[in-house]
Amino acid sequence: MKYNKEQEEAINTIYGALLIVSCPGSGKTTTMLRRIQNMIEKGVSPSNILMVTFTEAAAREMRERFEKQSGQTGVLFCTLHSLCLRIINISGKRKGCHIQDTQETNEFVRNAVRNAGLYLEDLKNIKNDISRFKNTGDKTKRTEANATEQQFMSIVKYYEDEKDEHLALDFDDLLIVAREILENDKGLLNRFSDQYKYIICDEYQDTNPIQKDVLYLLANKHGNLCVVGDDDQSIYGFRGATPDLMLSFPHDFPNCKVIRMGTNYRSLPSIISPSGKMIGLNQKRFDKKIEASRDGDGEIHFDSYKTREEEMDALSEYFLDNINKHED
Repeated sequence: MKYNKEQEEAINTIYGALLIVSCPGSGKTTTMLRRIQNMIEKGVSPSNILMVTFTEAAAREMRERFEKQSGQTGVLFCTLHSLCLRIINISGKRKGCHIQDTQETNEFVRNAVRNAGLYLEDLKNIKNDISRFKNTGDKTKRTEANATEQQFMSIVKYYEDEKDEHLALDFDDLLIVAREILENDKGLLNRFSDQYKYIICDEYQDTNPIQKDVLYLLANKHGNLCVVGDDDQSIYGFRGATPDLMLSFPHDFPNCKVIRMGTNYRSLPSIISPSGKMIGLNQKRFDKKIEASRDGDGEIHFDSYKTREEEMDALSEYFLDNINKHED
């Protein structure tokens, strides 16, 4: 397979801090897998490579694809949450605790809301608010308007007490506890740092402050941290993720290399050009030039809606109509 100049540069950059700003459709997964293979070919042990992905499904798919293409095994493909669980288990600091499931989480949150004297038909907003607060310490950007700040903090305390009483950990706790362990147990930190001397983190634009801290702690000893993402595609702000962490990476690692992969292999010029102009109105972003790799024409449909529900209904109807046309 042929790679463009930026892809080749990413593949051949093995040591030190590396930031890859990858536009949509730029072939980042293929590039990352080829980079890992190149690292092994240059003498890096597979067992010293850690590839952090955003979901278990993505980690599994990436691992299977890499092993099929390269014939290599031993590289750890996982989510940051599963890595943190591994750190906690090896430390032995939370023996007897279990990871709570959705039903248990809902029960604890419902009890906490009831204790605060509220009734919320949908717990989604308050659960997201709790998660954001735990990951950032910010209690001002709450989406559940029915809870005052005092009630919200009461809900958080009751929820945490419920978890402690039942020896339960939620997914945010995995990050928080693992960070605490790495900060206070230098022996264990060195053990993991020496095990995973080369770390790659995908979808870095959706990293929150605690996830960043865990990565920095692990990478500090050897300095081989590669983060990949697109600051224009951050979608997990409701959980405390912020593209600001990606924007600050070159400041945190002054000697890092920055590579911009701006060739889109997926979309047509008629899509890329106007979308680039719209996104470019955001001044707080990495400067990037996105180009289409192929010629062709297409159409852009523009509509506006008063609510998110109306927008989703219109999109669903549009997709169904087009599916039916193709089937006919």
